[in-house]
Amino acid sequence: FFQPGGKIDAGEAPEIALIREIEEELGIRIDESQLSYAAKMSAPAANELDSTVEAELFHLTLKEGQVPAASSEIEELIWLKAGDQA
Repeated sequence: FFQPGGKIDAGEAPEIALIREIEEELGIRIDESQLSYAAKMSAPAANELDSTVEAELFHLTLKEGQVPAASSEIEELIWLKAGDQA
């Protein structure tokens, strides 16, 4: 499985990249007020030897009526609430 996200364009802030990717991948428009910074992580890339993935992680609070949906980039979407186990 993969979480929504993507690469940051040159000169783009992580928050702006996330807003763009959420709209592209989940079809919802969010704004920075819905985001709160969680953490930064680094890990070896899964399919690229000698590469590292760095990620800025955020909590997203959806507003009433904002419903994520699978897009052309996502085959299936399962939304979990905090505390749910898949």
